[in-house]
Amino acid sequence: MQTTPLVSPPMLPDFKLLGQSTLGPTTSQRMQDLFSIAGNFQFSSVQDSIERLEQAFKTMQAHGILTRHDYSCCSVCGNAEIRDEVVKAKQAGLSIDGFVFYPWGAADTASETGRLTLTFGSHIGSGVSAGDIGNRVIQCLRTAGLAAEWKGGPAGHISVTLVSQ
Repeated sequence: MQTTPLVSPPMLPDFKLLGQSTLGPTTSQRMQDLFSIAGNFQFSSVQDSIERLEQAFKTMQAHGILTRHDYSCCSVCGNAEIRDEVVKAKQAGLSIDGFVFYPWGAADTASETGRLTLTFGSHIGSGVSAGDIGNRVIQCLRTAGLAAEWKGGPAGHISVTLVSQ
């Protein structure tokens, strides 16, 4: 399957009214603390991966994907909550085709396994399929230097290798 290269549209404004769109110091520190507690990985590898993930999320935002770090308790609740945020952003006049996030539990699991599961989807009415959003997410992650796996289709989950065991 051939993918179309991403063209850089204008950056979406920061979604301060909508929650945490970038990896703030608290979330970044929580991720680092989780990995430190697990003790399975070198700190420099973890820090580099967290920075790459943030870079990928910023690129996704620039391409019409609402991003959230450490968001909600689980992917089911997160899906409902982020869809509400997408609606609010659209009402504010922002151009958003879809979303990507990882819930708290995914960050906890990543600290033990080195793999982070992202949840993604498309905004109903955007004219963009979930598969198109998945392709954009994969491309942004790989451009940032992260290994990412997705089985294709609208399953809504992408696995990212943050650090190798």
